[in-house]
Amino acid sequence: MKKKKGIWKSKKKLTGLIVASLLVLVAALGFLMPNNVNRILTSVRNVFAAGDVPVHEKTRTDNKVGEQKDGTYKIGLTVKGDAEKKPSNVNIIVIVDRSGSMSDSSGTGAYVASNSNGDTMYGFIDGEYRLLTRQSSGWGPWTTYSYSYNGEEYTGQRYIWDRTATRLQATQEAVNGLANTLLSYNGKDGNPDDTVEMALVSFATTASTDRAPTTSASSFVSSVNNL
Repeated sequence: MKKKKGIWKSKKKLTGLIVASLLVLVAALGFLMPNNVNRILTSVRNVFAAGDVPVHEKTRTDNKVGEQKDGTYKIGLTVKGDAEKKPSNVNIIVIVDRSGSMSDSSGTGAYVASNSNGDTMYGFIDGEYRLLTRQSSGWGPWTTYSYSYNGEEYTGQRYIWDRTATRLQATQEAVNGLANTLLSYNGKDGNPDDTVEMALVSFATTASTDRAPTTSASSFVSSVNNL
């Protein structure tokens, strides 16, 4: 009888655990309603979205009275992290004077756009005018020329240095340099392709829009050269 009683007691304990487990399960099922599940999943996502722990350093400095520690101390925490980069779009309108006075000499000279095949030609590379190397192919009237810089073929707009450049030509040089520099940010270093847009307006007796907003340096420069 004692054994049976003992077995009965064991069964009662086991049954109690099962019932308790079922109650916990029921309670859990009641808690995990769709709205609650969504809140839990959101919290989990937020935890994982937090990313890795940033680089940090903790220091402890004991406070002293004279040369003796007084039992207190200071704790310093330094945290390093990357700043969030949020590029902003830039819209630029360049206004150029094309009146008669712009035909006067600039007095300084300028790099002037040219499609000639001269020996001394320049390309606008990395924000600067750089001397190009002329390479020939063929012979006589069938000779063709290409240009390179540091061993790489250059296919962009070529320029010559003209000491007799007009004011307009000097202005074109400055504007083209600005456009080539600013529009090169598009699609570079994580920037969107439309980070910078430029438009061109010129005036004399009347004003005209020579280039609607564009993200293309070649299109903008072409419009400037056609003034």
